[in-house]
Amino acid sequence: MRRHTIVAAGLVALILGSAAQAQQNTLDRSQQISRETTREARVSQDRIDRLSDEARALLEKYRAQLWKAQQLQLYVRQLEATIDQQIERKELLAEQLERLERTREELIPMLVRMVDGLEQFVELDMPFLPQERAERIERLRRTLSDPEVPVSEQYRRVFEAYQVEADYGRRLEAWRGPLSGGSQIVDYLRIGRMAWYYLSLDGQSAWQYNRGQARWDAVPSGQVSAIRKGLRVASEQAAPELLPLPVGGAS
Repeated sequence: MRRHTIVAAGLVALILGSAAQAQQNTLDRSQQISRETTREARVSQDRIDRLSDEARALLEKYRAQLWKAQQLQLYVRQLEATIDQQIERKELLAEQLERLERTREELIPMLVRMVDGLEQFVELDMPFLPQERAERIERLRRTLSDPEVPVSEQYRRVFEAYQVEADYGRRLEAWRGPLSGGSQIVDYLRIGRMAWYYLSLDGQSAWQYNRGQARWDAVPSGQVSAIRKGLRVASEQAAPELLPLPVGGAS
């Protein structure tokens, strides 16, 4: 009887030990599965984090490209507007060039006639500064025959020459130079186009240009002093004053 009891107790202990071992194995297995699950979850989370970072980077890149595309669209619109303006300006310039060419065809003959008239005027005028005035007219003719000179510049130079000739009629001028056709040096005094004189260097004798006869007439000795004063006034060596200069011989 006792022997059976011992055997039964041994069987119970064996069964209990097996159950405990099975339970321990199950626990170990559960812990291993839990660890593997945790590891896989961590790996999955890392993958999700990487994908999230990549998604954010792609989103930022997309936004940057979208902003560039918008800027390019704005630039293209501005460029199109600029091109339209350039086309309009080109058409306007073409019209202006066409009008300018017509103006040139009409203006050049008029300028040539003006230079011809100026040359004729100088020939009929008192022959003062002959070389300077002749060279001015010759420069004008070269300018008008030069296709590289703009019409506006040609017109300006012709107008300037007319202005110089007009100023001659308003100015009181004095200069020293040789008599025409000779080597004698004298002092000239010109009062616009009203009268023209020259005085000998010793200041004792004077002559007046007679335009009607194209010659020099002697000035009476009593009027020579007035010419000397006129020379000083013209040379800014004396204050302006009313001078009793002879003018009758100018006709």
